[in-house]
Amino acid sequence: MQNIPTTVATVGKLKPEIRLAQAISEFGVALQSREDDAHIRFKNLQTRSPPNATEVLRLTEEINSDGARRHRAWKPYATRLVNILDRIRQFAPVGDVLVGGAQNLLASGVWATVRMALEVSVSFLSYFDKVSALLLRIGLSISLHQDFVLLFPTCQKTQKYICEYMIVFVHICKKITVDAQKSFASQMAMSITSSFDAVFKPLEDELRSWGQLIENRVSVLVARSSIQSHSSTVERFGRLQVMFSQDAAKRDRETRSHRLFEALAPDQKEFESIWRRERKKGTSRWILNNKSYLEWMGTKSSATLWLQGNLGSGKTVALASVVADLVLAHKETEAGNFENSRSCAIPE
Repeated sequence: MQNIPTTVATVGKLKPEIRLAQAISEFGVALQSREDDAHIRFKNLQTRSPPNATEVLRLTEEINSDGARRHRAWKPYATRLVNILDRIRQFAPVGDVLVGGAQNLLASGVWATVRMALEVSVSFLSYFDKVSALLLRIGLSISLHQDFVLLFPTCQKTQKYICEYMIVFVHICKKITVDAQKSFASQMAMSITSSFDAVFKPLEDELRSWGQLIENRVSVLVARSSIQSHSSTVERFGRLQVMFSQDAAKRDRETRSHRLFEALAPDQKEFESIWRRERKKGTSRWILNNKSYLEWMGTKSSATLWLQGNLGSGKTVALASVVADLVLAHKETEAGNFENSRSCAIPE
C-alpha cells in the first residue's frame, strides 16, 4: 500500500483516457518493425466490436492451437489465462465511458493489444511460459466484488483508476511484444543480465498498486450502495444503472441477460473451473480425428455423441477437448457445456 500515493502522484497531466489512447498507438508502432503483417492485423482488430465472454475462451483456444502447431511440447498453457483475460475484458470499456463515445474504440484497442501480445509471444515456448506466469500473478493481485460491472459506472474516480490500470497493462503488453520479437540469442543474452521477473517487476508493482486502489474503491461503493444479499438482481440493477453513451441501452440489456443466466445456472462458474482444470491436462487429439466425432460435427440435425470408457480412461479430458474444438469451429454460435463433479447435484 505504501506505493499507492506515489503511483497517484506521478501520473501525467493528460487525462487518463487520452494517455490510454496514446499507449495503444505506441503499441501499434512497436509492431511496425516486424516483417509480417502484424501491424495491419492490429489495425483490423481495433475496428472489431469489444469481446464478450465467449471471445475470451475463443482467444485462449486459438493460442493453444497455434502453440500446438509451433511446439511439440506444447500443452494448453493459454487456458490458464481465462480469468485475467476476462478481467481485462471487463476493464477495457472504461476508456470509452470516460470519453463518452459509443464506438468502443478504446475497448477494442485494449483487447487488440492483449491479443497481439499473446500471438507474438507464442513464438518461443519458454518465453510464453514466463508471460503466462506473469499474467497469472497479475490476475491474482486483485479481487473484485461480483457487482463490480454495475458499480464502476457510478464513480468517476473508479473509472480513472481502471483507466490507469489499463494504461500500465498496455505498457506490459508492449514490453512483451518488443522482447518477443528479439532473436533467441538476444533473449538468452538478456536473461543472463537480468531475469524476466526483474525486467517486468516495476510495471507489475505499478499495476498492483492501481489494482489495490480499484479494489478499495469498489469496496467503498459496495458499502455505500448497501447491497443486500437477498435483493433481486433486477432491483440491484435498477438502483445502480447509469446511462453514459448512446449504446448504454444495449449494454443494459446484455447485463440483464447475463444476470438472468447467472440466476438460472448458479453453478456455471464451478463448471467452467472444472473445464479449465481438465483442459490444462492436455488435448485428446484421438477424439478430434475420430470418424464418428467428425460425422457428429458435420451433422445438421440434432444428434448425440456417446463416449464410454472405464474410470480414469480420460473421458473428462476428451470432453474438455471437444468443448474447445466446438468453440473454435462454431464462431457464430455459442457453445454450452456441463461439467459434472461430486459436489454438483445432477438435475432429475
